[in-house]
Amino acid sequence: MQLNHNDSYHFGVPVEQSGNFELMQVMQANISTNITLSKLVFLCHMSLSTFKRIFEQVYHMAPNKWLLDRKMEMAANLLRRKKSKPSEVSLEIGYENHSSFSKAFRRIYGITPKEYQDQL
Repeated sequence: MQLNHNDSYHFGVPVEQSGNFELMQVMQANISTNITLSKLVFLCHMSLSTFKRIFEQVYHMAPNKWLLDRKMEMAANLLRRKKSKPSEVSLEIGYENHSSFSKAFRRIYGITPKEYQDQL
């Protein structure tokens, strides 16, 4: 990458992309929390439309889909360890309700968290 002396950088990211960097930090920091889209937007200091536009540019999918996919990846990794019960995993990845977690897991993997763990 060639630097132009007129370019400004913020944490190694061009200033015009610093919103991308902030968005990425906020998303990573909140993967395992039960956070709403409006809170994510607030934490990124953006309007909803700007947040969605930048998110799509960075991750190539909708924010809720990205969060669900990351949460389910984390859940699958935790379940593979077999030390954690599905109910414990659901709390660890930010679900307040085990039933909601099981439904989301089934939507992604086609089986319940317990079935997933049992077939390992």
